[in-house]
Amino acid sequence: MPGPSRLWTLPGSHIASSLLPAVVASNLFIGLALVALLYFGRELFVPVVLALLLSFVLAPVVRLFRRLYAGRVGSVLAAVALAFLLIFGLSAIMTQQVAQLAENLPAIS
Repeated sequence: MPGPSRLWTLPGSHIASSLLPAVVASNLFIGLALVALLYFGRELFVPVVLALLLSFVLAPVVRLFRRLYAGRVGSVLAAVALAFLLIFGLSAIMTQQVAQLAENLPAIS
């Protein structure tokens, strides 16, 4: 059984002090490589992450349509169509509001 001082040591504290610079350098290299991978892969990662988020948002809607006996494919298609209608509807409303603001901007300032 380890002594009391052994219980409170930090993980990795058993690394020899001569290896510590190499460990720090390798961790720094791995961190920089990860940042570079995320930076250069953002064209791929952003759509994938958005699709995952959209799937989490639409899952309850799909379940609701499945309870209404719409089938799996029909439920997914209906949920996606509903999401697109909602997104395009909100976009149209916001576009109209921005256009009205642009028309009224000379009177405001």
